[in-house]
Amino acid sequence: MAKGLNWMKQHLLAVFQKLGHIFNNFYKKNVFTLAAAVSYYAFLAIFPFFILLIYISTMLFQESVSLLKLEQYLKLFPPTISQAVIGNVDSIISSGQVFSAISAIAVFYFAFRVFTVMEQALSIIFETHETRSTWKATLKSFVFFLVTGFVLLLLSFSGSTFFIISKKLETLPFVNGYIVILLSQIVLETIFFALSYKYMSHMRLPFRKALTGGFIATLIWEILKHIFGLYIVSIKLYSLVYGSIGSLILLMLWIYYSILIYLFGAEVAKDM
Repeated sequence: MAKGLNWMKQHLLAVFQKLGHIFNNFYKKNVFTLAAAVSYYAFLAIFPFFILLIYISTMLFQESVSLLKLEQYLKLFPPTISQAVIGNVDSIISSGQVFSAISAIAVFYFAFRVFTVMEQALSIIFETHETRSTWKATLKSFVFFLVTGFVLLLLSFSGSTFFIISKKLETLPFVNGYIVILLSQIVLETIFFALSYKYMSHMRLPFRKALTGGFIATLIWEILKHIFGLYIVSIKLYSLVYGSIGSLILLMLWIYYSILIYLFGAEVAKDM
């Protein structure tokens, strides 16, 4: 019994020391400014992106079905933020201007900026300084943007599949539909993060390390999402300070925290 307790203490101590080392390295690299830059471009791209997503999905489904699927995907965000995004997108669609060339240009330009700055942040985290031509960096950002759009589209339209599976599994004892959907999201998000770490880093990162970083980032992100949602519900001061743009401020804040978590997952992948 005593040997077992000592073994557990030693391993817990090693884990905490490792986490302390990871936090220390992450703080020293000072990627917080780059995370703010990524958040800024992502914030500017998010509404044109969802409009583009709905435009593509309406080619396959009715507009009402597309909006319903978008609402399912936006459950990844805290409740108040998802409602704000849905409200703004719905207002744009109601105006009749569902998609335009300006929207397409805005999506692609800001998406390029997001992934360009993200690559810079990952280069700092992975301590790589590979020099590439501008067109290669732009092409890589474009390819990854297309892959990201496909994954998000898949997540958007997989909600109904998860719902059907969860309803089937609810007939089994000790099985909850919410848990099934949550675990499915965690698996998809972990794989997506891991692939992005491996693809966008400038080093040969073992997929096992990338998967570990992706899982840690997903776990922290899901926990923070629920905490952030509770904070928004309990604290209404932001609406008094910012007024009608309060939800947009919260959206930018949430994007910033999400980017920091993503970059921290990259640090975990490097140091594990």
